[in-house]
Amino acid sequence: MVNVVCAIIQDDDKFLACRRKQGKARGGKWEFPGGKVKKDESPEEAVERELHEELSLEVKVDKMLGSVVHHYPDISIRLIAMKCFVNGGTISLSDHDEIRWVSLSELKLVDFSEADCRIIDEILLS
Repeated sequence: MVNVVCAIIQDDDKFLACRRKQGKARGGKWEFPGGKVKKDESPEEAVERELHEELSLEVKVDKMLGSVVHHYPDISIRLIAMKCFVNGGTISLSDHDEIRWVSLSELKLVDFSEADCRIIDEILLS
């Protein structure tokens, strides 16, 4: 089981979503930005590091919102959702090819990866 973090960043009534580049695992799917937790770091440290590496954003974690376990054919993950605020930086894409601000009512209409769909259903829409 791999621990993975995702940042839930909200601006007014919209959430930051990123589309994975084609050629990557789950390429073309949308997700909340984040990544794998390294062996010697906390989920908070991981989400701050991943957002800096992938989007050039400085974020501060407000709180953990919850987590879901999901089994993909190639990997099993525990996806930990962290509510974050942007402290600085300008978005620059590396692992993604597009970003979008998605309203709560639109979340179910976007082609999110399966684990992120569970975050939407079990945490954001519950």
